[in-house]
Amino acid sequence: LYPQNLFHEFNVLEPWPFGSVNLLYGGNGAGKSTVLRVLSYLLGCQIKAEGDEAVAARFKRLAEHTKLIWGSDRPASCRLIRSEDIALALHRVRQDNRSAAVQRRELVSRYYSAVRKWEHHLPLSDEEQSLFDHYCDRRGHHTGRLARDLTPSREEFSNGETSMQYLCNLFEPFGLYLLDEPENSLSPLFQRELAKTIEDYARFQHCQFFIASHSPFLLTIPDACIFRLDGEAPGLVASYAHLPGMRAYFDLMESIRGSFLKSDE
Repeated sequence: LYPQNLFHEFNVLEPWPFGSVNLLYGGNGAGKSTVLRVLSYLLGCQIKAEGDEAVAARFKRLAEHTKLIWGSDRPASCRLIRSEDIALALHRVRQDNRSAAVQRRELVSRYYSAVRKWEHHLPLSDEEQSLFDHYCDRRGHHTGRLARDLTPSREEFSNGETSMQYLCNLFEPFGLYLLDEPENSLSPLFQRELAKTIEDYARFQHCQFFIASHSPFLLTIPDACIFRLDGEAPGLVASYAHLPGMRAYFDLMESIRGSFLKSDE
């Protein structure tokens, strides 16, 4: 059923019981993003063009062979959020700031050109006269309107801060969200904050999440269902402690545990 030989050894997949927070775990090429794309088609999520019609067609064919059983409630909205969507949001902030800076420079240049001509008793064009009348009083003194009218830049945070803002601004009550490695660009502290935000939205705002991730902070969200895609058989695992990636994190921290104990002394 799966393209590119994903899960090719298994003719029948056991049903996957989903919870409020569902983590898709596996190495590169294990099929995490594919599962999210298939779910997005089954759920009718609004997604941008895949960029490759052949790839999009494979996801649609997969969806035709996948059955999704609904519970009692349907989500109020559904969003697929990919890492490239977050990267595009970061690019747009920078682009908006560059455009705002150009507009500010052009406005200031036109205004002071009008002021200099007025000071030298030179005739003003209609546009220059309009600028002068708007920003100066009859004596030619600045009124302060120019500073207020200059288009401010959108505050440009770090990539991690902007990514956090972008993600959290998308979450709404009763929504269903498919997140493809949202920890990209996030520091460990922001990953921990994102995990807490997801936990709170699932518990108190009745949201449901499907997340492809390697982040230990996301994989340890309390009561999350973890589906391993690169094991002997794809499916639900009993605990994050059974995941090779989590074992690698554990072994690393154990190997440097003494350094932390000395720093606490």
